[in-house]
Amino acid sequence: MSQHVNGDGVAFCLFTDDRRGQVFAGRAYLARHDLGADAAVVLAALPLYETDAQRRQPTGGGDRTSASPVVSSMPAAAWRPAVGPPRTSQSFAEGTMEENERIIREFIHAWSRLDPEELAAYFADDGVYHNMPISPVSGRGNVEKFIRGFVGSWTETSWDILNIMSSGNVVIAERIDRTRAGAKSVDLPCVGVFEIEGEKIKTWCDYFDFATYQRGLG
Repeated sequence: MSQHVNGDGVAFCLFTDDRRGQVFAGRAYLARHDLGADAAVVLAALPLYETDAQRRQPTGGGDRTSASPVVSSMPAAAWRPAVGPPRTSQSFAEGTMEENERIIREFIHAWSRLDPEELAAYFADDGVYHNMPISPVSGRGNVEKFIRGFVGSWTETSWDILNIMSSGNVVIAERIDRTRAGAKSVDLPCVGVFEIEGEKIKTWCDYFDFATYQRGLG
């Protein structure tokens, strides 16, 4: 939460969602309330990440969802400095990248359970899984069938993350995939490039040496 005083001496609060970095005060609120020129300057200086639900809100009265702008006003005498600075666009981007990395870490660790349905659930409806030595597979249902087809013979797998990094909505993870299929086993170096959209995997391109995989498990 960040607190500010407008030109009329009225303090108002801008509430942010720490996980999303959204400012729950914006254009719709200014359209309904005259907070003075200072308020407009403050809002213009802050990153304004309004949700789709916010943009659908009416400018008049009526019921509003929890995603609508939330602002409180108080006498200027009751104003106290907010704890910490408002989030910048850079900190929002960093938070988003951290969240994307968390999703991919969870996805990679989920492979140890060998559950195709659980793994496919990480993908968007139209998500693409491309093992680079072969053709890509599109659509969550097809991804599940594809995974089910090759893990059916696996008895155990554990994927170690060596390095993970992100930029925007792209996450890159270097791994060693340690897999057993009965008496056969392989430790396969891989690099996965993931594109995240709406907290789901939009595309996954996985790079590895197919001959190494075949020598171990073929």
